[in-house]
Amino acid sequence: MTIRTQNLLVIPPIFLILGLTVGFLADRAAREEILWGLEEEAVALAVTVAEMVGGTTLDRLAEGSETAMERVDGGLSRMSRHGQIESVVLYSHLRDGPVLAWHRDTTAAAMEEAFWDESVRGVREHAVLGSVGPWGPYAEALVAAAPIYAAGGGADLRGAAAVVIDATRLSTLTGRLRRNFILLVGLITGLGVAAALFLSARIGHQVTELRRVGATVAAGEYRAPVQVSGVKEVQDLSNTLGTMASILADVFSRGRRALLVGDPFLLAQGVASAYRDERQSDIGPPEGFDVGFSAIGDPAPGSLHGWADAGRWVVFWAGRVGEGEALDRSIQAAAVNRALQHGLQRGPPDVVTAEVMDLFRFGSLQVAWFCRDGSEPDEVRCLAGNGEPLRQDDTLVLHSFPAGRMDALTGSLSLFRDLPAARAARELPLALPQDSSGVVLLIRRVRHTPSGGPS
Repeated sequence: MTIRTQNLLVIPPIFLILGLTVGFLADRAAREEILWGLEEEAVALAVTVAEMVGGTTLDRLAEGSETAMERVDGGLSRMSRHGQIESVVLYSHLRDGPVLAWHRDTTAAAMEEAFWDESVRGVREHAVLGSVGPWGPYAEALVAAAPIYAAGGGADLRGAAAVVIDATRLSTLTGRLRRNFILLVGLITGLGVAAALFLSARIGHQVTELRRVGATVAAGEYRAPVQVSGVKEVQDLSNTLGTMASILADVFSRGRRALLVGDPFLLAQGVASAYRDERQSDIGPPEGFDVGFSAIGDPAPGSLHGWADAGRWVVFWAGRVGEGEALDRSIQAAAVNRALQHGLQRGPPDVVTAEVMDLFRFGSLQVAWFCRDGSEPDEVRCLAGNGEPLRQDDTLVLHSFPAGRMDALTGSLSLFRDLPAARAARELPLALPQDSSGVVLLIRRVRHTPSGGPS
């Protein structure tokens, strides 16, 4: 798994936001569920009281019947033992006001007239009156009302029953849920911090390993194995360090041989020429492609070309490194080839080429990549220099020539369009002006005929 170091910085905030979102949604859903339960309970109690009293009894209460008063009061007292009832008030249209009130808190008696006038007078079906809040002496309560009709049914509305229930369970349960929500957020954030610390420790271990390899290389052991994976930036540094160690091993090996034969010119100039085999691809052409390479004249130090068959992608490149002494440019060209060949085995072409462009300075660099399965379009790009890749019929040409040489190159290529790419590349220098200098890579896709052979 490839990880970018900047991703470590966002892990704890992501976990925190995730915890807050989950907790908020859970708190909201739980509060709505509890409130719905309270409303259902309040309405059910109001309907029960209305059915227990009935229109006949309510009229008798309005007429001042002591017997009816005692029977209803006893029924309300029994109901209050099994529920959350705080107050019950019966209202009669015959009297146009309350006819009986039962309160758990005796200070609630003063609320009846105002409550009737404001809320209950027009009740014609059971309903919740308002939301959870203070009702009379009750700091947190919920009120529901149900109509009382005359005996025998019909539309003869005789009055209403209002029931006030205790709603402190809402704040108690939501408070408990919020405490659990805070614990959940803390736990999720803690997991995010733990994940970030774990990955940081992993990066620290990898950097320590790279430091050990660097010390080994500094001590002269250039073949030290460098293999670090996991975090992308550290992996890139590992690949670059491995390429550097390999190149240093080759340089010092050639330098020692030059010193043994006592040839200073070989040490200064011959090493740069020896890098021609490092900057040329030592692998065969990719399957499905006809490829030819030509070094025109005496290519400048730092000229390079190559290709890589990386699963879905086949990538070709040609160009030259732009700055430095001859030996430096030759070493950089070899490093570019290795960086591209290794990098394309682990990442897409556009990302890998962009990384290489950040590491080196080029006088010219042209790149082409082809998708084998056709799921993504082929690309041909000029990443550095003022020359452009050439297309002639089915042949693509990548090169290191400047724009001023493009006409001569284009005219010469037309002479060899019917030859195989490798032969055309061998004969191309014969058709160019003698002062031409650069590298040319000819690429053709092999298309098979219905009989199965290449066309």
